[in-house]
Amino acid sequence: GEPIVSASPMGLELANAADFSDLEVVDVKKQSQRRDIPLTATKARTARDWYNGAVVTFREKTGAHRTLSVEARASSDGVAFRYLLPKDAPVVLKGEKTAYRLPNDPACEVSEYGGSHENTWALKKISELDRAKLYDVPVVCSSASGRTHYAIAQSGIDAYASSSLVPVDGGLTASMPYTGKPV
Repeated sequence: GEPIVSASPMGLELANAADFSDLEVVDVKKQSQRRDIPLTATKARTARDWYNGAVVTFREKTGAHRTLSVEARASSDGVAFRYLLPKDAPVVLKGEKTAYRLPNDPACEVSEYGGSHENTWALKKISELDRAKLYDVPVVCSSASGRTHYAIAQSGIDAYASSSLVPVDGGLTASMPYTGKPV
């Protein structure tokens, strides 16, 4: 019943080609999954993997007519998205344009980005974060009312660079190291 993320930019920055532009939706494939995953060596026997989602495919209206898809999933535990690029046309990513606009200046548990990922955590409002620093994921926040708690995290980063978060006006933007390697 309260907003935790407002309209935010999405996109990829390409090193070996012009960024995607002038996109139109050309396909939407809905998804739904209801399965239980068996677990071993835990107190629970299974983990629930239930979600609804969609893969939305975009194509450039002009130029190279490249395609880009975004897969989005929603479950009772949260939402997730990822970019999907055609396998037959590898690209070199320079960065992301992905950002998270967080209304009402939420308080978040953050740690500075570092190689060990074991830095000290601090509770700070988004407006108090140092713009000269990178912050590690996850970032765990509480809405302004304190009724909703959420995390900005990443997962499934096989063949994709680990990212950090950079403070910007009203939120955080994704930052990833430039590797120069195709994905």
